[in-house]
Amino acid sequence: MSEAWWRKRFEGDVAGVISALAACGLTLEGSRVIDVACAYGVLALGLAQRGADITAYDVDGVNTVTLAALAEEFAGIGELPASLTASHRNPTEIPLPDASVDIALHWDQMDRLEEPVALFSEIARVLRPQRHLVMRAKLHQPAVAQDAPPRTVMALDELQRCVQAAGLRLAWVDVTASPRHLDADLERFPLSRTALDEVTIVAVRGD
Repeated sequence: MSEAWWRKRFEGDVAGVISALAACGLTLEGSRVIDVACAYGVLALGLAQRGADITAYDVDGVNTVTLAALAEEFAGIGELPASLTASHRNPTEIPLPDASVDIALHWDQMDRLEEPVALFSEIARVLRPQRHLVMRAKLHQPAVAQDAPPRTVMALDELQRCVQAAGLRLAWVDVTASPRHLDADLERFPLSRTALDEVTIVAVRGD
């Protein structure tokens, strides 16, 4: 991993989460946080360094030895904070009691998600009433050919349907798009497939 890769996650992604929370008047302070698709755990570490009590989960497990080595190399962190724990989870199960979490994160891992409604429903189960899911989803992967549209990971409307089907209410959304020229081949595709890059969502459990 490069330092640029680390900085994007340890600084940029952390800032993205904090910004999304702030847009809804929320903070990490006093919150029980989980990252349900943490990959290497860098985002979770960055939030723990900012005071979050956070557990990082991943279907492939979390190698804390690798995370600690990266943290020391790129951030000078000699020891992982006690407020960060890591664990394996099954694809559609989170090993926590009902209504035990304040903030759940699912950040930039949509392409790894095979059963979105099942996982979002599990997130809703472990969230306390009126607590929040914060997620960012890349809507496209790079095009496989020059004259093809970017490959859709999940259409925005479909993502909305999956979140709502899990019993979560969308409270805040931020969609980003990049300017791009559309030739005759690309112009025939819906703009939702060619113009949108990613979406950040804050959803809330009812009850």
